[in-house]
Amino acid sequence: MLGDCQFTVNGLSLAARQWGRVGATPVLAIHGWLDNAASFYPLAEHLRDLHLVAVDCAGHGLSGRRSADAGYNIWQDVGELFAVMDQLGWQRCHLLGHSRGAAIASLMAGTFPDRIERLLLIDGMVPAAFDPRSAHKQLAKAITEHQRYRHSQPSMFASYEAAVAARANGFLAVELGAAALLAERGVSECEQGFYWHNDQRLKAASELKLSSDNLAGFLGAITAPTLLIEAQQGVLAGRERERQLFNDLKHLRSEVLPGGHHLHLEQQAPQVAAVLQQFIAESPL
Repeated sequence: MLGDCQFTVNGLSLAARQWGRVGATPVLAIHGWLDNAASFYPLAEHLRDLHLVAVDCAGHGLSGRRSADAGYNIWQDVGELFAVMDQLGWQRCHLLGHSRGAAIASLMAGTFPDRIERLLLIDGMVPAAFDPRSAHKQLAKAITEHQRYRHSQPSMFASYEAAVAARANGFLAVELGAAALLAERGVSECEQGFYWHNDQRLKAASELKLSSDNLAGFLGAITAPTLLIEAQQGVLAGRERERQLFNDLKHLRSEVLPGGHHLHLEQQAPQVAAVLQQFIAESPL
């Protein structure tokens, strides 16, 4: 294991954890919304032959927060993560993304397709398609929510264990052990107690979102062989519009595995890792 590392992109500090060895097959791992790089700790135990780098995206985990005048639009992460690749000296790499991280990875693969070797997605595809006729409502919602969350305080808990339990039982619930892993990079202590220190502004709506045509453009540009691991009890049910766009990818393989949305962080991690290893090891198309 190589341990923790840090990158600075446009003045923003991005924390990361890396495993394996420098010079091995490079994989950049991107976590989901309000998670952090610890999301990939269980997988890393089974992917030792790679150079795996998992980044805390801006506002998450141990990474810095954006300035007061900035938001957390998904395309900002795209540019920042390419900058991380540059600092690692990676001209090309594999992308591994979960949930929101899968959406970021898909946009990255369509933005600079020549830099992505393979695209590995866990219970996530692309952002939900947006009706551009609702853009005025979306902007109004974003302005209102940014004002609210800019001054809001996180929930406080009497103990570290209570903070972990709250995450385990919260939105997109996870096993208690999985929540404890996320807490390693996600929970801080102050005079009032313990709290999850993600930037509250991550909960605010984006000013604008991508339409079906926008998404089709990104997906149509992807050349990397793509693996979609879908959880049987995951969150992709009902995403038929995005699924249809995704099914048009030139080189797509889908696998359905037992488990919930965070299957890679829970007891199914060895099974997920085995599928990933097999796909990465295959000969180029």
